[in-house]
Amino acid sequence: MSDLTASPGQQSADSKSARAQSGGDLRRVALLGAGYIADWHALALQSVPGVELAAVCDRFVAKAHALALKFGVAHVYESLDEMLVAEKANPGGLDAVHILTPPDCHFDAARAVLEAGVNVFLEKPMCAAADDCDALVQLADQRGLRLGVGHNFLFAENYEQLRQHVKSGVLGLIDDIAITWNRPLPQAIHGPFDAWMLRDPRNILIEVGSHSVAHLLDLVGEPEEFEVRPSNVTELPTGVQFYRRWQVTGLKRRTAVELRFSFVPGFSEYTIHVRGSLASATVDFERNTYTLDEHRPSDPDFENYAMLLSRAKSLKRQARLTLAAYIKAKLKLGERGNPYGAGIARAMDAFYGASALDERVDGRMGARVIRLCEKLGALAKLPVQAFGTQALKGHDFSRAN
Repeated sequence: MSDLTASPGQQSADSKSARAQSGGDLRRVALLGAGYIADWHALALQSVPGVELAAVCDRFVAKAHALALKFGVAHVYESLDEMLVAEKANPGGLDAVHILTPPDCHFDAARAVLEAGVNVFLEKPMCAAADDCDALVQLADQRGLRLGVGHNFLFAENYEQLRQHVKSGVLGLIDDIAITWNRPLPQAIHGPFDAWMLRDPRNILIEVGSHSVAHLLDLVGEPEEFEVRPSNVTELPTGVQFYRRWQVTGLKRRTAVELRFSFVPGFSEYTIHVRGSLASATVDFERNTYTLDEHRPSDPDFENYAMLLSRAKSLKRQARLTLAAYIKAKLKLGERGNPYGAGIARAMDAFYGASALDERVDGRMGARVIRLCEKLGALAKLPVQAFGTQALKGHDFSRAN
């Protein structure tokens, strides 16, 4: 599921045919789930060469019809089984299904699609359990099918700059990585309180923590040791406890790592800061910026001035580019929307465009992410809580709808 609140602009369905691969037919793709994130997937698919959004499926068929009308999709279905059977009879069949359901439904849906001989692209988190992820990877391998997971922040343009600088040695030896996710979680305040991420206090590490865990694994791999400290607990109307702050510290050989999560209402921050022996760098996802601070060949008394001046110039340029992209998205002139939408589209490029999957979108990476999230949840040593609805009786959910 998505974590941002902006809405994607509608693109003309007529533009899809112009992006067919030279000499080949469009690959037909379907969306399973017509909720909020489906709009972003539909918009992104319009900018991916050689791909056509051919069908939408949702058990609330009115939502599927609305999405299909918005993006010019020909076929609408109420059940996955119905869609797989009907689309198999269409010329070309389905090349892939994007699974955009709640995480606890991912495994069954993905297994059904793979068993039907169709490729799968899962919205993160891959599954609610790591063993289920491994089973899907094995099934996809057995069937010779492509299995991808949309960790879209791994494809954000500013993160790609950081990734390149870490892996190429621009930053030198990495001493410290700090990943901060400080963003309010409306569901924990207004509901729906029966959402999967709130049914167990550890689920939030899979639903939201998977973003940061994916970045950690991509940059340095899994640390050898961890300490996990949840705090600021509140009880939801369901009777389940929700921890509004998590701090994870660890060590990967000589590199210290820290993951910080806060769901307390306040100023939104989502950053990655990396300190190396030669330079330091910061990705700010909220402001869509990337800053690199390096030592300058100047008198030490002027080095800080030169560094700050360079940073200011870079931020000014990036701010203008982000504003231009925002205006183009509002005017429906850009194919990929705002930076968040562009990250989703680049993840799809990696899934559809290359002969071999980029490791960041490969199902094996998705499985590694969930396994580490499960490990962090276990290290928190929280009591097992059974989700129940008894406490929900008489509660007013009107603000959540």
